[in-house]
Amino acid sequence: MPVVVWVHGGGMTGGSGMGMNGHAFADKDSIICITINYRLGVFGFMYMVRYTRLRNIRHNGLQDCMMALQWIRKISCFRW
Repeated sequence: MPVVVWVHGGGMTGGSGMGMNGHAFADKDSIICITINYRLGVFGFMYMVRYTRLRNIRHNGLQDCMMALQWIRKISCFRW
């Protein structure tokens, strides 16, 4: 079955995946709709390399999205 991944907008400061109603896809077109959320504002998009010794912390919100997509790809290999 096809899978649609909904990533909400909001200018990196607000929003939620709860605004997407996947029933329209599932009921009429047999499409799986997955919504994801990610960290917003300072906790998601502040550039931390300058302020901390941890060099691998950059844009946690985008890393949240990438990890969610990797997880979806991993579970999509199985039959639903």
